[in-house]
Amino acid sequence: MTGAGVWEWDSAAGIFIREDEGSGSAAPAAQSERLLVADSWLVTDGRVRAFDAHHRRFERSCRVRTHSIDAAEAVVTAAPAAAAEAASDRFRDALVALLPRTGDWFPRVELVDGGPSQTEDAVRLRLRVRPAPARGMTVIVWDPQVPDSRVHPQIKGPDLDQLGELRTKALALGAQEVILTDEAGYVIEAANSSVFWWEDGALWTPASAVVPLEGVTASLVAEIAQRRGITVRSRRITRAELETHEVWLTNALHGIRAVSEWRMSGRGSAGDALTGSEPPGSPATHAPIDRGRLQDWRDEWDAHARPLPDRTARD
Repeated sequence: MTGAGVWEWDSAAGIFIREDEGSGSAAPAAQSERLLVADSWLVTDGRVRAFDAHHRRFERSCRVRTHSIDAAEAVVTAAPAAAAEAASDRFRDALVALLPRTGDWFPRVELVDGGPSQTEDAVRLRLRVRPAPARGMTVIVWDPQVPDSRVHPQIKGPDLDQLGELRTKALALGAQEVILTDEAGYVIEAANSSVFWWEDGALWTPASAVVPLEGVTASLVAEIAQRRGITVRSRRITRAELETHEVWLTNALHGIRAVSEWRMSGRGSAGDALTGSEPPGSPATHAPIDRGRLQDWRDEWDAHARPLPDRTARD
């Protein structure tokens, strides 16, 4: 039976080969290794939401990332082949066969660059099967009050270390998420979530000069809104203005969460949302939540879970 572990894709054999002993901890990465692309989704007792959409996003991101590798990053001739493998049916089928059918899991598929070796297997595909972290229906958000400095905001993977550092700082302040804003102070998204808010009976998303990551769960929420006859609109908004509304964060792990509180090292007015003009230690801002509506939409999101395909003979 499959469980927690790390598997590397062998393109010649068309199978995943286990890298670790499945102890629950990931195999350590080489010091020079770089994460090029990643995608994760929640599997609960063999059921998953929008798996095909996650796989398509991963495949598209692999094509974009491998085409962008240049002499400054290290030219790797195997990169296009790895992207093609990510799009193949045999890769998808073998990946699905490794996903557990009982328990809560948060697997992650990866495209990694092994470093400057320039060997044919320097760029490779990998699957990490990980226990799902604890989940909740509300979230406390930290505003670092500095512009987003990600290099690849439209691709999940290459900036995860940087986002992880922000989340560590947020956790130290009692928050679980980080809001990201552009140079002009307008909200882009959260570190690991898409952003929605309620205003005048409509569901809104941020507009920014920075294009956010394509959110699979966000697309599902927009579809739910359409079926319910609720308009989804977009406009620019600062964090200071955002905190006056009911705000939802969406991602594949938690589904839909409502922001319950905003935290920051210094709070300014709507006009100086990023300056931190007030002294550190300013009180946190509690956010409005319609818990009945939140639970209703979370129930519908949960109802979109579908069984994984049957295991293949290799299991």
